[in-house]
Amino acid sequence: WYSTKVGVIDLKRKSITMGKGC
Repeated sequence: WYSTKVGVIDLKRKSITMGKGC
């Protein structure tokens, strides 16, 4: 569950970064 949790956090961070980039 730890790796999945990190994956979700990474996905959220990427989406936030992409949102700011656009």
